Amino acid sequence: MKRLLLLFLCFVMPVMAMAQQRSIEIDAQSFAPVQQGALTGVAIDKIQPDHSKRPCARIKMRINRMSRADIDQLSVKIVGGNIALMRREVATEGNGLILEMTAKEQTRFYLHHDKYGDSNEVTLNLEGNKEYRLEAELRLQQTIIINAGVEGADVYLDGEYKGLTNSISEITIGDVSLGSHVVRVQQNSLQREMNIEVTPANISFRVELNTAQSRPQWLVLQVEPKDAMVVIDGNVCPADAQGFVQRAFPNGTHTYTISAKDYHTESGTFVIAGEKIQRNIALRPAYGWLSIPESEILNGATVYVDNTLLGTVPFKSDKLASGQHSVLIVKELYKNAEASITISDGEVYTYTPTLVANYGTVTINAGGDFDIYANGRLLGQSPWSGKLTADSYIFEARKEGYEPSSVTRTVVNGSAVQSIDIPAPKAILGYVTVVSSPAMATVMVDGKTIGTTPLTEGVVVGKHKLSIVADGYTTYKKDIYITKDCNEEINVTLSETPKYKVGDYYVDGKKKGVVFYVDATGQHGKIVSLDQVEKEWCTKKQWDKGIVVDASSNSDGKANTDKVMSRSDSAEYYAFVWCRAKGKDWYLPAFDELKLLLLDNSVYQAVNSTLKKHRGDRLIDIGEREWYFSSTEYNGRCARGVAMEDDGSAEVGYKYASAYVRAVSAF
Repeated sequence: MKRLLLLFLCFVMPVMAMAQQRSIEIDAQSFAPVQQGALTGVAIDKIQPDHSKRPCARIKMRINRMSRADIDQLSVKIVGGNIALMRREVATEGNGLILEMTAKEQTRFYLHHDKYGDSNEVTLNLEGNKEYRLEAELRLQQTIIINAGVEGADVYLDGEYKGLTNSISEITIGDVSLGSHVVRVQQNSLQREMNIEVTPANISFRVELNTAQSRPQWLVLQVEPKDAMVVIDGNVCPADAQGFVQRAFPNGTHTYTISAKDYHTESGTFVIAGEKIQRNIALRPAYGWLSIPESEILNGATVYVDNTLLGTVPFKSDKLASGQHSVLIVKELYKNAEASITISDGEVYTYTPTLVANYGTVTINAGGDFDIYANGRLLGQSPWSGKLTADSYIFEARKEGYEPSSVTRTVVNGSAVQSIDIPAPKAILGYVTVVSSPAMATVMVDGKTIGTTPLTEGVVVGKHKLSIVADGYTTYKKDIYITKDCNEEINVTLSETPKYKVGDYYVDGKKKGVVFYVDATGQHGKIVSLDQVEKEWCTKKQWDKGIVVDASSNSDGKANTDKVMSRSDSAEYYAFVWCRAKGKDWYLPAFDELKLLLLDNSVYQAVNSTLKKHRGDRLIDIGEREWYFSSTEYNGRCARGVAMEDDGSAEVGYKYASAYVRAVSAF
């Protein structure tokens, strides 16, 4: 008794677990125009047309028994083409959904919810700029089990085919509404029909066939393509992944129809006569391909088939339906090529059009470095030469600060070069007046000298960089903006350039260091950084390659550093990267620069004294067993440097070794 109870629970519990599901039902009978005063269906607020400017209708759908959150998850599925859904919005009050779509007769759609599945499909007659109401409901449904007593029996519920019974003679049917239904079970010539009543507690039914009446025989049908639809005696018989349909049929004649997308449909009959039969049916393709091979002229041309862009030459299409198609080939500088072609079943149509040249060669000159435009498209700077499609053009010359000039010309098809001159644009001028103390300072605009102070000069309108330069004085710089007919006045007193000596502390904004070299004027020289680090000249990986980076200068460390930092693998050169990180004018000193800093005792002492005063890293003491790298390369594996032991000396060391590094900058 306990065993029977356990078996019963094992059977019932899974059934009860899957018994309740939900679905959505749209009540097409509730569809009606909304009454607005004396007018029927006329919307209060305007209904916008669709993207093709066709009138739309509005549907206000009330969905009973569904929460607003679930309504928000509904999507609308349009059946058939040429209908646009322009609005889907949850109503601000109540359980409603507002839809606006193209107004057409026979508008078909259904609702979909990821949790509740698809609703029934409805067909509505919509009129433009009208408003309708429609009712829907979320219904509680059941999953039932039908036991036919045999495997492979066809099961129908209320006349709708539901599938075959499995190896334990059962079929599970979901989404069954509560209430009365008719179940029909048939296999070959056997059939039984029964009325059932579905309730939350009554979900399992036995509708058994008497198998002693007849013995069916097997049909083994293999189809190509493997995903073809097979219909036998009006019933869909799905093929497996290998394209096989294996079904048992009663003795007699049976009809079949096999169809697939892009193939010709085939229909016929087969006869079951007491034994298994086998059939192989391959559908004939209803498609072909279009090929346009490459050529010097055709390459890159755009290919349109039936007014749809499909690609560029060289071109091989995907499947094209058998029959007539229009082909259009478009390429700049050539006339379009059009043709009507016929695609045959399973064949490649090769199309090789001849493109006819449709361009002229032109040279356009505007008398200066002006931008040249043709019908608003930038061609390049004057003078410009090239090919243009034969057509009429407005050619323009443009430049900031100048009035555009233009001419209208027609480019003709042919080999002769056409020369087109555009009047040079006229500069739009403003004025700048510059007065300085001292006088006779050089005035430069955008790097070009325009005279000496005092002066008043015309300048093209727009942004400019003004510089006032005088020997012994700090250069004055200012960004100016000149407008038409304005007079920008600048009156400036130049500051004398400070003079430096070795050992001075140097500060210019964020740039800080100690002077270790000055020229005869005392206004220019070189500084060394306040800090130092231990770094490798380059990584061991680079050293293994023995690369020569051509940092060969003994006196110009910036040139050496610029060469290294311009390399794509510059990150492998640690000493250089550390120096350049301080700014674009910082660098690893060359061999002679390093010797001046470290081996000239007066320089060495003066610099160290200032470093101490400003809490910088001191230079390594003479006599310590340490050394400094320079940027000067000795060969692919070694670089020059200065050793500090004894009295200091020039050294050559491996690039991958670690040594002290100091950054240098000019001022």
